[in-house]
Amino acid sequence: MTTETKSKPISLLERIEAATTEQELFALYTEGEGYKYAADKTRRRWSAAVDAGRKRIAQEAKAKAEKDNPKPSPKSKPRTKSKGRR
Repeated sequence: MTTETKSKPISLLERIEAATTEQELFALYTEGEGYKYAADKTRRRWSAAVDAGRKRIAQEAKAKAEKDNPKPSPKSKPRTKSKGRR
């Protein structure tokens, strides 16, 4: 016996949260603007999700850049013997 799993339709909010590029975020946000019957609360959620997504994408890009181009570690100076009193 085979069971089929039907995937649930993904909401606009979920698609915004799963977006991987800023272009994708912008396209989804403009799609949301076309929903004339959406509640103000829903629109605010979309806007907040877009802002969070932009921050997340920027952090991922920064982390990737640092991983690809690591900073050289500072070399410590060798300790020298002091000529002072003991």
